[in-house]
Amino acid sequence: EGGKKDEAEVAACKFMTEQIAQTLANLRANEADAHRQVLNRIDSEERQLEDRWQALVNLKERLATASTGYATRLQELRTRLEERERILTDLQVKSEEVQSHFDKRKAEHPKELQSLVDQKQAALAEAANLREQANTIREQLKKYQDQTLVDLKQ
Repeated sequence: EGGKKDEAEVAACKFMTEQIAQTLANLRANEADAHRQVLNRIDSEERQLEDRWQALVNLKERLATASTGYATRLQELRTRLEERERILTDLQVKSEEVQSHFDKRKAEHPKELQSLVDQKQAALAEAANLREQANTIREQLKKYQDQTLVDLKQ
């Protein structure tokens, strides 16, 4: 009985050892699987982080490019605005000059018109006077011719 008991104990120990070895192997396999999963997750998250980092770098580059482009465009627009303001100022000055000239001519026009009317009337009066003088001279000439003819006939 003592030998059987020892054999039973050895068999029980051997069974327990095999059970513990199997459990240990399962634990190691589970741990290795969990370790692989953690490494895969870390690798995945590192790739996502790298992708995000690259996206951030690209965004910074695009923002820098856009900022430079906007600064250039803003300067172009400021230059264009200054040129347009200069043109507007020149046009306002010219407009004021034209308006001043127009107002002056508007005031002078009636005077010039009246002067022309007065000159016309004076010219008509002079023409009438000259016609009158011409008629008088013609009449005198006719009288003189008539007298000369009468004198010659005599």
